[in-house]
Parts: sequence; C-alpha cells; structure tokens
Amino acid sequence: MKRFLSLTFICLLLLFFASGLLTGCAKNKINNSCGVNCSSVTICTAVYISFSVKVKNSDGSAYKLDSFVTVRMEDNKILDIKKDNSSYSDSVNRSNGLYLVFSDAFGNLTDQCGKEFNFIGYKNNIEVVNEKYVFNHDCCHIQFVSGKREITK
Repeated sequence: MKRFLSLTFICLLLLFFASGLLTGCAKNKINNSCGVNCSSVTICTAVYISFSVKVKNSDGSAYKLDSFVTVRMEDNKILDIKKDNSSYSDSVNRSNGLYLVFSDAFGNLTDQCGKEFNFIGYKNNIEVVNEKYVFNHDCCHIQFVSGKREITK
C-alpha cells in the first residue's frame, strides 16, 4: 500500500509539472503574437524609451538637417515628433547631429510584431536622408527592431 501511494504521488507530481510546462508554453505563444490585448499588462517601469539617429559627415562631424519627419509606412502618417521634444533638447541634439526618430509617445502606432517607419531628413528643402526603421512594443515600451543607428552623409 505504501508503494502504491508513493507511485500515485509521483504520478500526480509529474502530471502537475507537465501541465505547468504546457500552460507556460501556451502563455509564451500568446504573448508573442500580434493580437495580444495589452490591457492585461499592469506593471510597467517608469523608464521612458526613445530612439535617435546620429547623422554625420564623412569626417565624423555633425550633419545638421534643416527639418526631419518620421512617417509610418502603412498609411503615410507623419508623426508629430516635436510634441515629444522640447525646443531646447531639439536644438542641442541637432547641433550634435542627433534626431529623434521614435519614442514611447508613439508606442500606440506600432504593435508587438512591429511596423515600418521612415526617417526623412531635409537640407535646403531637398530630401537628403531617407532611412527605413522597424519598431515594435512590449505593451509598455517601444523596442528598436532594425535600422541604422548612424547615417553618414
């Protein structure tokens, strides 16, 4: 009888762990899909994520654009980058050749699988930069997927 109880206990224990593994796999599969409902996420960090690109001359000095935009490619929506950038930080960043491409302020414009955006820069009303980027989010913050971190003119 004692052996039967031990064997039953071991079987139940194995069944418990196996069901936990299967449930864990199912959760991971759901969380990695694009259709995840982010309203179930309750804990996010207070960190604010932004992505900037450095545009430079061939000698390494800052390349100063006159203007720039980020465009979501699926619908040609132009992001209002200036609303996420104070005039002071914008002028400091531009003088160093740094341009804000995407940030947490625009996380609702992408999904977990990622969307394509173009960063377009102008000098003397002429397009001089046009680079493709992909950003996604994890229901809390944006994530850089692909694109250039530095552009040399």
